[in-house]
This record gives sequence, C-alpha cells and structure tokens, in this order.
Amino acid sequence: MLIWVFIWCVGALVSQDMAGKSNSAQNTDTADIAPSRQSTALVDLNSATPAELERLPGIGPVLAIRIVEHRPYRSIEELARVPGIGEKIILQLKPLVKTEVSTPD
Repeated sequence: MLIWVFIWCVGALVSQDMAGKSNSAQNTDTADIAPSRQSTALVDLNSATPAELERLPGIGPVLAIRIVEHRPYRSIEELARVPGIGEKIILQLKPLVKTEVSTPD
C-alpha cells in the first residue's frame, strides 16, 4: 500500500512538472501539429510507468495505477476490465497505445 502511495505521489509531481512544460511548449511552432504527428512512439500498456500512462488523454493518477494493477493486457479492449475506463476512453487510446505481452524464455 505504501508503495502505491509513493508511486501516486511521484506521478503527481511528474504531472505537475509536465503541465508546466506543456504551457511553455504551446508557444512553439509544433503546437499546431496534431498530437499523433508529434510522436509516433506508442505507449505499451504492459510496461509503461504510471507517470507515462498519465500523459495519455483521460488518464489521471488513479486510472494509471489501476491500469498497472490489472496487467497484463493482450489487447487494448481489455482495458474495459479496469474500473473507470469505458468505451470512450478506449477509443481515444487506441491510436496511442499498444500491448506487448512478454513471453518467458
């Protein structure tokens, strides 16, 4: 339990830091580029940290931790089993995330 509180606190700090950086980034030429064009790297639901998950639309600290707790995912649609994530969020996340399940060697 203490670990999750720590992870949540770190995630909150990172989110605040990222919010400050995003405000300054709005003045750059890349602000007019669609988000999908800014970064082609997909976020892996099975390996991303809570802080990385929070950068996704509709995902805050609580949902990020829930996503981590319900791993592994074989498909993006399996996010539906996470309390608080519905079809709308899944549709938003589809172009931004991937699922890679590691296999034991």
